[in-house]
Amino acid sequence: MRSAAVFLVLLLCLHWTWAQGESGGETENNITQSDEENKNIEVQFEIQGVETSLDQSSSQTNITPDIWAELKELRDMAIEQKVELRNSKSKIEKLEQDNTVIKARMSFSENEVEELKRENMVLKARLSISDSKVEELKRENTDLLNRVTASENKNTALEARMSSSEKEVEELKRVNANFSKVAFSVGSQ
Repeated sequence: MRSAAVFLVLLLCLHWTWAQGESGGETENNITQSDEENKNIEVQFEIQGVETSLDQSSSQTNITPDIWAELKELRDMAIEQKVELRNSKSKIEKLEQDNTVIKARMSFSENEVEELKRENMVLKARLSISDSKVEELKRENTDLLNRVTASENKNTALEARMSSSEKEVEELKRVNANFSKVAFSVGSQ
C-alpha cells in the first residue's frame, strides 16, 4: 500500500514536469521573473525531471511486479468469492426446496392430526353411548337376576306348598282308605 502511494506521488511529479515542459516552464510566478531567471528555473526543472524520471523508472520497475502480484491476488480472491457465492446460492436453493418439502409434509401432518382429532371425538361420543348402554344393560341384568331369584324363591315356596299339598293328599288318601274299610266293615257284619 505504501509503495502504491509513493508510485502515485511520483506519477504526479512526472506529470507536473511534463506539463511544465509543454508550456515552456511558464507559470504565473515565472512570467514576472526575468528571462535569465526563467532559464535557470527551466534548467532546474529539467534536472529535477530527469532525476524524478530516473527515480520513477527504478521505483516503477520495483513497484510494478508488486502491483501485478496484488492484482493477481485480488483477481484470485474475486474468483474464489464468485465460486463460493455460486455454491452458497446452490445450497440456499437446495435448502429452500427442502423447506418447501418440509412445509408440505407439515401441512399434511397437521391435516392428519385434525382428522384424527375429529375421529377421536366421534370415538369418545360412541364410547360414552356404549358406556351408558352397558350401565343400562347392567341394571336390566340386575333386575333380571332379582326376578329370577324371586322366581326361584317363589318356585321354592311353590315346591314347598306342593310338597305339603302332596303330603296332605297322601294323608287324605290314607284317611279315605281307612274310612272305606271302616264303612265296608260296618256294612258286612
